[in-house]
Amino acid sequence: MPPTAATAEQRAPLPFGLDLGAVPMGDGYYLFRVWAPARDRLDLHLVAPEERRIPLTKTDLGYHEAVVEHVGPGARYRFAFGDEEHPDPSSRLQPNGVHGPSEVVARDFAWHDDGWQGISLEDFVVYELHIGTFTEGGTFDDAIARLDELKDLGITAVELLPIAQFPGSRNWGYDGVYVGAAQSTYGGPLGLKRFVDAAHARGLAVVLDVVYNHLGPEGNYLARYGAYFTDRYKTPWGLALNFDGPQSDHVRWFFIHNALQWIDEFHIDALRVDAVHTIRVHVLLTGETDGYYEGFGKVSDLSRVLTKGYCWTGQHSPYYGRKYGVAPKTRDGAQFVVYAQNHDQIGNRMRGERLSELVSYDALRLVAAAVVLSPFIPMLFMGEEYGAKVPFLYFTSHSDADLIEAVRQGRREEFDDFLWEGEAPDPHDEATFTRSRLNWSLLARDEHASLRRLYRALFRLRRETPALRSLDLNAVEPLADDAKRTLLIRRANTLLALNFSEKAQNIALPWTDPWRAMKLNDRLFDVIWEFDGQQPIPRIEVVLALLVDHADHVVFCGLSIYENLVDFPRFEGFLVSLVAYTHAEMPSLIGHDERSRLIFILRLPMP
Repeated sequence: MPPTAATAEQRAPLPFGLDLGAVPMGDGYYLFRVWAPARDRLDLHLVAPEERRIPLTKTDLGYHEAVVEHVGPGARYRFAFGDEEHPDPSSRLQPNGVHGPSEVVARDFAWHDDGWQGISLEDFVVYELHIGTFTEGGTFDDAIARLDELKDLGITAVELLPIAQFPGSRNWGYDGVYVGAAQSTYGGPLGLKRFVDAAHARGLAVVLDVVYNHLGPEGNYLARYGAYFTDRYKTPWGLALNFDGPQSDHVRWFFIHNALQWIDEFHIDALRVDAVHTIRVHVLLTGETDGYYEGFGKVSDLSRVLTKGYCWTGQHSPYYGRKYGVAPKTRDGAQFVVYAQNHDQIGNRMRGERLSELVSYDALRLVAAAVVLSPFIPMLFMGEEYGAKVPFLYFTSHSDADLIEAVRQGRREEFDDFLWEGEAPDPHDEATFTRSRLNWSLLARDEHASLRRLYRALFRLRRETPALRSLDLNAVEPLADDAKRTLLIRRANTLLALNFSEKAQNIALPWTDPWRAMKLNDRLFDVIWEFDGQQPIPRIEVVLALLVDHADHVVFCGLSIYENLVDFPRFEGFLVSLVAYTHAEMPSLIGHDERSRLIFILRLPMP
């Protein structure tokens, strides 16, 4: 006896609600279901491998459905009403793009992650990447080849920019219109499953960026089916979704169903919901205060974030011209993701420059420590770990000429608040996309390899130091000096000193504890000295101090970036072995910087 829509619900893999789209029933049967309350009649038009037209039954809730025999993976279809035909809103694959037919996809997959238990939120170290520009090939399978490097770096979670089907082959992903269809040019749903499976095999979680506040303008046929949108609200990106008006229960279920699909069927570990982002360190280092950077730039802003989680908690914002923000109701740093740059901060600049093009190498080291050693979940944008130089520009590949021109004009208008000069790159030009592709060959250069080693060392330090693993904001004691542009951050037995100024600064410590200090670099540690605030912190520098404990011994080695030979402090009761080399004697370790540098190797037996 063939299955029915009712038995389909009894067999559905979801714990509640109605399964949507093309649902496998077994034995060559598929259930097709779509919500279209405004339509009295809807037909299923199978266009391949053989053409058939099947009328669907409308339910009291406005769903149209039918169980169809002799259907299997690869079959292509549309929903038809009157003289219109459109793809399935719950499509899992759009092989011919956003205007073409949907394709039936098998839900089974040979997973190898049965033992995967995920990772705790406190252990998340996130790496944000765009599949299309992360590698030369721009597919899920190509990205798999880079996962071992991310694991070695110390990354624990990979965040994918949106992969829902968008027009053409070039897009950030925020113009997606089929929320459950993995982009066909990236490898589709099977490619995504292979990527997730490979990530889990390496101990990496996968975070998916999802867009539930709007849909893109091209290929968006949802309004032809039902009341998915509302004019009660406005968004900068398109029509607002109807999450609280008449018939909104079904709209909410449409997106909840999608979220469950990613987690249940695709084994995605977490979802990132679009449209929440801020940044502080950028202004401290670049000095840019125009546009949405207005109102930032003080070290005390960063200090406030370290204890409250947000910078704006109700005070007046000069950019918005009013009070802005609210204080969060949590002191758990694991509830916040922090970064120095992400796709928005880079791509929404007119020329898409990364920090590596705006600040010095020393400043990049400072940024690395400020983000990685913060009491929050750190996130890097792809290529940040080695100081990638390529821009990340805004790119699209729409097919509608009027839309293409509207996007160009919209980009020009976005930059009116900034002082940038010149013309913005054309989003529709394919060269804008190719210029944004990562150049991994830079890792062969000393400076870029050195920065990657620093990030790797910092992640290890965060992972292995109990005080740095704790994300309790109540345990953070920051001390900011806006005049000197310095910031001290004490967390239990660690003290992080950040100097954002262009000259060495002395900082009086409010704590009388005995400290040993070291400068951080790509060898993890640098010169160790007694740290009581009397020694100046070099310009654009970061120093980590540890309380003296009773461990058997501790070994530190690394590079000094002092420009001149300095007196090395003596340690009472410590045996210190010191080996010093000039730049000329150790070029392979020092790199090609012409400044005089030293290498110190110290072994410090502890009392």
